[in-house]
Amino acid sequence: MICWPAKTSAAVPTNILQVKTADSPAVYFLSYKNKRRKVYLNPAAYLSYGNNWSDIKIISPTELAQWSEAKLVRTANSPRIYFIANGQKTLIQKPADLISLGLAGEPILEISEVDLSQYGWAENNNYNNNNNNNNTPPTISANLQISSEVVQGANSNTLLTNTVGNLIGIFKIYSPNSSVTINSIVVDITGIYSGTIIKKVTVVDNNYNSYSASVSWNSNNRQATIGFYNPLVMIAGEEKIFRILIDLDNCSCNNQTIRAEIKSAAAIKASQEASGTFPLSGTEFKIFSGSNYVGQVRSQEQSLASTNLVFSNGSRIIGKFNVYEDSGNEDVYLKRIIFRNQGTVSYHDWEDFRLLRDGEIIARVSEINNKGEIVFNINYCRISDSFPAELTVVAGLQTDYNPQAQFNLQLDSIWAVGKTFNLSLSSNIINLEESHTLN
Repeated sequence: MICWPAKTSAAVPTNILQVKTADSPAVYFLSYKNKRRKVYLNPAAYLSYGNNWSDIKIISPTELAQWSEAKLVRTANSPRIYFIANGQKTLIQKPADLISLGLAGEPILEISEVDLSQYGWAENNNYNNNNNNNNTPPTISANLQISSEVVQGANSNTLLTNTVGNLIGIFKIYSPNSSVTINSIVVDITGIYSGTIIKKVTVVDNNYNSYSASVSWNSNNRQATIGFYNPLVMIAGEEKIFRILIDLDNCSCNNQTIRAEIKSAAAIKASQEASGTFPLSGTEFKIFSGSNYVGQVRSQEQSLASTNLVFSNGSRIIGKFNVYEDSGNEDVYLKRIIFRNQGTVSYHDWEDFRLLRDGEIIARVSEINNKGEIVFNINYCRISDSFPAELTVVAGLQTDYNPQAQFNLQLDSIWAVGKTFNLSLSSNIINLEESHTLN
């Protein structure tokens, strides 16, 4: 049973196609062309059209009653017409039967093959004109629904090697009736010849925030296992979106394809069984070698041993790095740089972190985040093989800082985008193991 908020529409606008009433779990499609409603027998039928659960709107029983039940259906690829009632279908043998059964003027709805296959065959495969008129609709009763969403990628969904953060799949999980906990999800990556082409798999939510989970990539069976540190809790009526991102290695692998798939309900370990149209496949992408096209970002930390750490009154230089593009294929825009401290300095000691290029501040952040990261989001910093970026990191000292606290700043990650193809690029980061005191 699907439970939806008790919100009733005053009318049914023509852009609303999927509806239900507040007191019934049945979900209907409204055909404005034919002035008919057709119930979905189960989640597979509903999801076969690419519908989202959020598309369903609640209307009043009076409004729903204004729509007659669909009686005749067909699929796009067949001339066969079926009579449907009570979850069963009957093939109309010849056009004359429509006249004898009083269905000559009845509109015929076009439905999907999957939708039609959910109907069982009526006894003797013909319509009994004396059948009862109980049109009580079946219900969508599964507790956990999963579907996929089309991904629109660049360049006709083409991926280039030596790039990172490539979105290849979007999966939606919806809990209609009750709270559900999810322990793990297994995503298969199909189409590629070898799993070694993938360096890393990441999963994020709809806002590209990381889930509290580890993602292990098995290159042998080409499976990514999302294991939640604590079971992911979904309350009744909640939807979670999982975006699957991959980092591709630098290799020659032209004319391969790749897609993300959830093979079966067993791939989702949860307190309720999942339901969907399995195997649930994401969008297919083509892969080509990017070694001769995309840029390559490198970073080299510079020693502070002979540097005067005092930047200004109350501030200290805590890191110097050269970041450059070393392939000559394309200029690069730096978007985000993340640092971590491996020393003993705590958040009580420093604040007001600034990232400078040639003495000019290009990014600023007030404090370390709860993950122990110093995250600089950069508005504009363009680099090329001819003009590397010389970056300096400066921190302000709090009034009660510990002058003996040590810092060893490490560049953790770089997000850089190539100017030509607008793809996120892999990076080669070289850090020094060098500690200094704040004094």
